[in-house]
Amino acid sequence: NFFKKRIYNIHVGLLPAQKGAGGATWIKLTNSNISAITIHEVSQELDAGRILIEKKFKLKKNFSLINYYNQTRGCEKKTYNNFFNLIKKKIFLLKKQNKKEDVYMPRLNTKIHGFIDWNWKAKHIVDFVNAFSDPYQGASTFIKNEKYLLSHAKLLKHKINFHPYQSGIIFKKEKNSILIAATEGVVQIKKISKITGEKYPIKKLKLGARFFTPIKELE
Repeated sequence: NFFKKRIYNIHVGLLPAQKGAGGATWIKLTNSNISAITIHEVSQELDAGRILIEKKFKLKKNFSLINYYNQTRGCEKKTYNNFFNLIKKKIFLLKKQNKKEDVYMPRLNTKIHGFIDWNWKAKHIVDFVNAFSDPYQGASTFIKNEKYLLSHAKLLKHKINFHPYQSGIIFKKEKNSILIAATEGVVQIKKISKITGEKYPIKKLKLGARFFTPIKELE
């Protein structure tokens, strides 16, 4: 009765430009620098109800998913307080969403969707790995028949312009990272795990070994 039979949802993301689920990963993949905590009316169409509150926040360059979620939690607390104050004052100033800005992205499952395509450019591989890094298990790929999970990637430049045929090859090992050939750059990986969850020692990986992902996994 107090809400006049209205239901409200708290959505992490801008509406309608960041509709759907898997928000942090999609934002990381697109290198967006802004997000929001949005409270909106629940309607029959997903994430389409009128907006009551939209608290925007800016993201740091090269933010990690952990950074994103920490920043989100702080912003959520302020938004909750604002919401309850409006409820107590019975202020319901609702704004329609601009349908011209609609972008809907589906829910993600790291174990299903987190496979690396080594045909991508180095930058896209780096963005992808980081989009499935902590708190998620990491991006999946293989050496021979062994599955590995890669996390904490960084894009590096190199004087050699690697051919696509060289993509995925470990060409250099450093103390705490490996360097992997890719087109238009080098992929540096700082954390490798096995599917059981334990960290895999970088020193055990062989130079010249090739990471690859079977077509059936990508499809």
